[in-house]
Amino acid sequence: MIDHFENSASISLYFELPHNQAVALDVIARSTIAWDSLIKELASVAAPSDEIHIDFLSGTIGSRSINSIIRTTAKVAIDNPWTAGSLSALAGVFLLAPPAHIASDLTNHLAKEWFGHEDSVLVDGDIDRVATRVVELQRDRDAMRLKQQIFQEANKDERIRGLGALPKIAKPPTSLIIPRADFEEHGAAVDNEQAVETRTLTRNNQRVTIVRPYSKGEERRWKFEDKRGEFSATMRDPIFLEALRARHTELEIGEGVEMWLDLRVKEELVDGEWEEKEIDVVKVVRPNVDLQSSFKLAPDEPNKPDG
Repeated sequence: MIDHFENSASISLYFELPHNQAVALDVIARSTIAWDSLIKELASVAAPSDEIHIDFLSGTIGSRSINSIIRTTAKVAIDNPWTAGSLSALAGVFLLAPPAHIASDLTNHLAKEWFGHEDSVLVDGDIDRVATRVVELQRDRDAMRLKQQIFQEANKDERIRGLGALPKIAKPPTSLIIPRADFEEHGAAVDNEQAVETRTLTRNNQRVTIVRPYSKGEERRWKFEDKRGEFSATMRDPIFLEALRARHTELEIGEGVEMWLDLRVKEELVDGEWEEKEIDVVKVVRPNVDLQSSFKLAPDEPNKPDG
């Protein structure tokens, strides 16, 4: 059953400080911006059909916490949605999880710790689902880069003794705070591609139907459907993105619209089977956007680069 689903959940990024100590504003600012980007990146992978909004609520005096609320609007299978609460848990556990994708037992322990503090917004099976997804997402380079940036920024101010996250406005328990001694480990790049066989395929002129677009002209994930089922792909065609940024009103990109795409697919060999890990839209073949004539649609001819 498909329906629209709206909800919200709180989440706090916590900086542990000595009593009566302040912290550099630029460190807090850069860490918070990376935190915002990390939540959106994780949500775009786990729930590409969701519209995600992250609003600032307050900052807590003393040991500083940046208190925010995640709001989601989604067209989802309502028997098993990624709610705002489970996405909040996904972000918090991902931030705190050890920087190695094989550490599933400890990740599962962190998920249970997180859920032990806020279970009213969760659905059945979220603990295992979040723990499993965190382990998988530690192969996501963009998400790992943002996580590393948060710890690298916090490490620049020696007054920050710990970094944590919690699904409510309060001081996290010790189990949900990373001590300063571990900042360098969490901020270091991890080679998750080691001993993993990969290959890149191209699929040209693929006919798809839009399930969920992203209309702001940014390189973000869209959700499509083809004869094999639904899939997510990052829109990277510069001509098409420029048309979206120009807000061309005649460009139809809504749910149910057909498109023809050139796709780049990265796969990994897992247990003897090739699995899709990343899909990029390198070119929107149709509908065509003519940048020289006020972005008029020319659906019968493919897009061509300038020159």
